[in-house]
Amino acid sequence: MTYSCRRATLDGSQETGFSPDVTTLPSLNSRHKAGLLVALTATGASLLLDASAKQTAGVVLLGLAAAWFVGSVRPRTLGLILCSTAFCVGLYMITNPVREEWELYRTRAEAYDQAILDIREAVANAVVWDRTPRQQTVRVPKTVQAWELRLPKPEPVPPGAILKPKPIPPGATIGKGAMMAWDEEGVVTEWSFPIETSEEDIVAELTMSLLPRPGFSLKDSIGSNRVACFGGGSLSLLGLSGCVFLIWQARKVKPKTVSAQT
Repeated sequence: MTYSCRRATLDGSQETGFSPDVTTLPSLNSRHKAGLLVALTATGASLLLDASAKQTAGVVLLGLAAAWFVGSVRPRTLGLILCSTAFCVGLYMITNPVREEWELYRTRAEAYDQAILDIREAVANAVVWDRTPRQQTVRVPKTVQAWELRLPKPEPVPPGAILKPKPIPPGATIGKGAMMAWDEEGVVTEWSFPIETSEEDIVAELTMSLLPRPGFSLKDSIGSNRVACFGGGSLSLLGLSGCVFLIWQARKVKPKTVSAQT
């Protein structure tokens, strides 16, 4: 703020003088004060938690910027921003768990399909034995072992003992005449089939021994994350209702202002 004064001289003329500029800070409203309080509290907590000087300085700057922004905008505009943020955060809380399960499903489904392709390749490279009866042995790839139905863990095998193919346990959904060998962890490593078994029959029987192909259900995904979805839905509904109310209030006040001016 600049002010001037006039002084009369002996000859009747006036002399004008200027004082130095005097600048006053604008008064802080309650939102400025609340923002500064939060910024100071966050800074103190940062110091108590032994944060570095760089991190503390960042907290101070972000707090001051947030306090200035919150105190400078109009309350209605601030309310719209907060309600929109609440709506977006709630929507993220709903969609993020579902998206993560969808990504997991896609990854597992691709791995399962790759395991089926590896089975076909392993069957094509099956080893044919000339022993009696003649058999063809399929070595199970590592990618397939992760999807195999786990058998009951066999009894410990003495060191140095040779694992021989054993007949399929009763009730297994595998074609007759097939035999398998497994390791100490119960993971099947080889399948042996009669020589007359076709490649398609072997692939079909090995596929039947795998776990079901992974699936995705939106209903099950929401049900398994019901807490996050309920919280996100409530927050989104609250934010959307706040935006609608503020916009309706603004449109309601505007005609009254126009009629008062006319």
